[in-house]
Amino acid sequence: MSGPRPLPTTVRLDHLRLIAISGNDHQAFLQGQLTQDVRRLKRGTTCIGGWADARGRLLWAGHLVALPQGIGMIAPAVSVISLLARLKLFVLRANVDLTLCETPLTGIIAREHDGELLTAELQPSIQQLAADATRAIFVGPEQELMAACPGLATTGNSDAWQLADVRAGLPFIVPATSCEFVPQMVNLDLLDGVSFSKGCYTGQEIVARMRFLGRVKRRMLHYRCAAAPPTPGTPVHGETGVIGQVVSAARAGDGCELLAVMRLDESAGACCLEPGRAKLTRLPLPYPIPEAPA
Repeated sequence: MSGPRPLPTTVRLDHLRLIAISGNDHQAFLQGQLTQDVRRLKRGTTCIGGWADARGRLLWAGHLVALPQGIGMIAPAVSVISLLARLKLFVLRANVDLTLCETPLTGIIAREHDGELLTAELQPSIQQLAADATRAIFVGPEQELMAACPGLATTGNSDAWQLADVRAGLPFIVPATSCEFVPQMVNLDLLDGVSFSKGCYTGQEIVARMRFLGRVKRRMLHYRCAAAPPTPGTPVHGETGVIGQVVSAARAGDGCELLAVMRLDESAGACCLEPGRAKLTRLPLPYPIPEAPA
């Protein structure tokens, strides 16, 4: 006989902030900047997308959420100020307002999304995560969510959330890795985070060329390591030298799990964070990785 089903838990997402984009031209503005077709965004479910520079290198990758009067970009707290300032440079004469939202974000983690625990009053502020049916984001403080849904438990920190991001194969771009990767390198195309039909956006020519020429020689892979989580940007060493770069990492038991952009032609061999130490063991991702081009 099976035991009781674990309760969904809440997580304070202090490592994330929300940039709110509103105004009459906000949708057209984002269409010209992001890899995602923002017309697909619906209330209640996030979309994954990226924002690249003119060379197609990512400045941001993450979730988009529908807000009552616009769209929100969920961004790392460590880079949200610089991202906001750079976005403002492209507004020009458009009727667009860009603001750093002071409302905190709260995560919900469950084996199965339990809609019965989420009251009707809170539904407009709850966004099911794209690419991970076990999680949702509440745009609001944890205390408000707990008061409205007393069946929820709490974990108190974001470690579990960041580990879930790694296991879901969701990229997280921070200052150390800004402008390092094109969207395909961190699997945004495999996560339905790139539109190849919506039209032009910043960096679109590079992103499209990589797709149509089939030249994606580096991809983000999932690993386990018996060491503390490395910082983003840490090199990964193989038999021939540096063959990859850490995108993100999270504590897991007495070690860590991480995502790293790797050279596909070298990824089958032994690799480590430091030569001769901190060996990496490859783990599966929830989506298939294409083979290296010939």
